[in-house]
Amino acid sequence: MNSKIITLSLITSLLSGCGFFSNKVESIVEKAELKNKTPTIKATKKMLYCPDENKTQFIVEDEPTMKFYSSLFKSVLENRTYSFVQRSAMYSLMELLRRPDIVTPQTRIQFFLRYKGKDTYFDISPKSKDDLEAWPFIKGLEVLLKNNETSSDLSKLADILDSTMPSSINVSPAFEQFLQEHRDSISKNEELIDVFFKGDEILTKHESFKKISLKKILLKYKEMKRNSENLYALNEFPLKEYDLIDSSLTLKANCNFDINKESVTKDDLLENKMKKNSHYFAMMEGSNTFLAVVSSFVPEKISNLNGTYFFKTAQATSPLPFCEFRTKSLDTLLFSTKGRYPAQHLRHLLTYEIGLADSQQSLHEILTFSRHLFLNNPDRILYESKRGRKAQLDFFLSMNFPIYHVSSLGDIIGASSFSTKAENSRSLLIDDRSTARLRCSF
Repeated sequence: MNSKIITLSLITSLLSGCGFFSNKVESIVEKAELKNKTPTIKATKKMLYCPDENKTQFIVEDEPTMKFYSSLFKSVLENRTYSFVQRSAMYSLMELLRRPDIVTPQTRIQFFLRYKGKDTYFDISPKSKDDLEAWPFIKGLEVLLKNNETSSDLSKLADILDSTMPSSINVSPAFEQFLQEHRDSISKNEELIDVFFKGDEILTKHESFKKISLKKILLKYKEMKRNSENLYALNEFPLKEYDLIDSSLTLKANCNFDINKESVTKDDLLENKMKKNSHYFAMMEGSNTFLAVVSSFVPEKISNLNGTYFFKTAQATSPLPFCEFRTKSLDTLLFSTKGRYPAQHLRHLLTYEIGLADSQQSLHEILTFSRHLFLNNPDRILYESKRGRKAQLDFFLSMNFPIYHVSSLGDIIGASSFSTKAENSRSLLIDDRSTARLRCSF
């Protein structure tokens, strides 16, 4: 991917997105063309995509989590005694046990599954936004199995994990941060003290907590009638194919939001008052792909679901933005998962001409290129200046418009496949801005 194209597209995007144009543009663009150098990107040792010769791929939260899963990869998640869909459901249940602050029975779940040539997208949320008793995460796993497996029972998979997973689960760095932030509230809850305190000290990332029985959770789910179909909305925001404005490419976009418009969701507005959390995990094996994201808000008052160590969460009223970008030779599936107005980051990929990517490497260059975010009230731009070029920065500074420099914006994950003269490949994708890691089995 030519970095000059990205640079010029970025400038155009900034100008049009802010709703103004300047007579300086032509001369500035010419200067930018003269500065045709590779954008400054912080070096990273982690793999952001896998070589095509691998057997099974996973996206995991971070390096310590990779170590926690080391024995489970071989015994369960890469064990082809179980189908790809069964293993996807079991991976989801493992994440439920491992991150009780964000992957809880109450969290909204979205997943994209490509299995045996069939694509399935689901977004499961409570039908009533005031319903704090629904368990959409568990319902989502039932939907996953029901729509893709003729003889799969979530309870049987739970039994397998209850017997094969370690009795204790390591505290991840992100979960440690949550525990530290809410230490005072947790210290007033007897059920949570028993799990997450040792003496007078809350657990750290060097310690572990005893896992709860999945069978116990599923029994609660049924006994409390959380499994009723009437409680849930399926695909309130379905995928739609959008005709791309001003696109000369043969690029198609299937998204759960209107990618041609700048839009604001209820959750974007709520983020001024509450913090929205998101989390993701994924698997790929050959042409089979499973991508899952969950999202919720952290309520002011910290409490737990009775009889469990899961923290209560407030419902996310809007899904995380998702798009599938396709050409004859490219198929890319992307979730934008972090920060305010995450849909903007997917929209800007059109400006960067994602449809011209012809390899995993060229797509990687687009995803690691400097990002920007438009905010209003007051109007301003957040910009990853360290990833950009001096010509861009000089131009932005010459504009009479507030620009704030940030180290990173957003977190985009997904999967891509290419069938071009350059390469034939399939891979999961992670963002170098995140702590996420790829496992590429050979």
